[in-house]
Amino acid sequence: LAKFVPTRRWLPWAWSVVDVVFLTSVLAILAAPLGTLLCGYHMLICASGLFFSVRLVGLTTGLSLLGCFVVAVLRGADVGPWHYVLYLEATLVLAGLLVGYQVWRLGVLRDYYEDRPRW
Repeated sequence: LAKFVPTRRWLPWAWSVVDVVFLTSVLAILAAPLGTLLCGYHMLICASGLFFSVRLVGLTTGLSLLGCFVVAVLRGADVGPWHYVLYLEATLVLAGLLVGYQVWRLGVLRDYYEDRPRW
């Protein structure tokens, strides 16, 4: 599965952009308290790692940071103090780094074990 090369390489990138835009727009117009719904950005970062592309994880992380900031600006009273937003942004960066590192490690291991002779 890790060797699968999709014929439409732009599709995961479009998926990432559209998902972050949809999540940001839903959180911006939602009347309920945001609370744990902001963790949807973390889920998008983790889901982007399933495409085995470090650059895609980086793009999703960057877009999630931007989307979280937009939600914080539009719904500042519902998000809480600004240092909560900074904590959330820091955890988004950490999630992106961790997922990106794991995707990179999987790529290195895949390349290493592809060249080994089978018994």
